[in-house]
This record gives sequence, structure tokens and C-alpha cells, in this order.
Amino acid sequence: TIYEASTFIVTVLDDRGCMGLDSVFVDIYPSNFSHLSPVDSGVCAGDSLQYTITGGTSFLWIPGTFLSDSTSSNPVATPENNMEYTVYVTSDAGCVDSHKVQLTVYPNAMISLPDSVSLYPGESYQLDPQGNCLYFQWFPPSGLSASNISNPIAQPDVRTRYFVTGTTENRCVVKDSIDILVWETLLD
Repeated sequence: TIYEASTFIVTVLDDRGCMGLDSVFVDIYPSNFSHLSPVDSGVCAGDSLQYTITGGTSFLWIPGTFLSDSTSSNPVATPENNMEYTVYVTSDAGCVDSHKVQLTVYPNAMISLPDSVSLYPGESYQLDPQGNCLYFQWFPPSGLSASNISNPIAQPDVRTRYFVTGTTENRCVVKDSIDILVWETLLD
């Protein structure tokens, strides 16, 4: 796409007073003709992110490390650590545009719970998962003091397996479970 076109007239006068005239037609193309999405972003460790560039005919990503194709307009990045990429986009007119992007790798979500806990009827146990999650969702909610906090009190009437989904501040997710075993009380 031509951004602007202009005709320039050149006049030349030599030392004898002779004048020459000529013109040149110049097409001016835009320098920022491409668009990259997403820009600076992040992924959880082990996850992927796909970039998309519009407005060019050839592409070169530098470095090409952790990219599915370093000459593609839509490569998939699966980084093992933080990366800074520069992509050079060439138009059909031979003009070059570039973009720099920072891709951050966030730590995986982690939760640590015991496999099981034994209770007798009427007893309770405060669930307290360790790890780096800030947001929690427990299922099933029955027998719990709350289902959306990190450390609800569990007091189920029967054996229950509780599943928890933990999410970090960067939206990395992990799931775990714990069995609450409720034993019968034997009276002599």
C-alpha cells in the first residue's frame, strides 16, 4: 500500500548558464505497516503462546529459540525461560518493519496436601494446602466451612474426597485432592 506519492522537479544550472530540467516520481511507503499480537505477555511454565502478525509478506524472528517456526507470521512459542524476541516484517515493496516483545515464563502453580486424613464422627480438620496459589475452589462444598478459601474446615459426615483447584496471581492452575476418612465409633 502506497502511503504517499510525490513528484519532484530538479533544475540544474551549469557554469555557462545552461539550464536542465527533469522530474522524478517517488512512492513513499509507510514504515509501520505491520501489527503484532499479543505484545508483551506471559505464560505458565510448560504452556504455549501463539503470536500473530498482519501486514507483511516475510517474517524473521530473532532469536528463533523456543518458536515453532522463526519465519512464520504466527509462530507458537513454548519457552523454558523468559525471552525477548525481535521480529522483522518485510512488505511486498521491500520495506522492513520491526517489533520487540517480552515473553515472561511464570512459575507453575503448586499445592501440597496430605493424601488422606482420618476423623471420627464429630471431629473436624482444617485443610491447609501449602504452595504458591492465592485463589482456591474446593469441591464438593458439602461438609466444608467455605469452598472458596485456602483453608476451610472440613467436617464431613461420611468419607469424602475433596478436590481443590488453586490459581496463582498469574493465572497458573493446579489441581489436587485429599480424602477425609470418617471412621465409625465403636461402643462396648
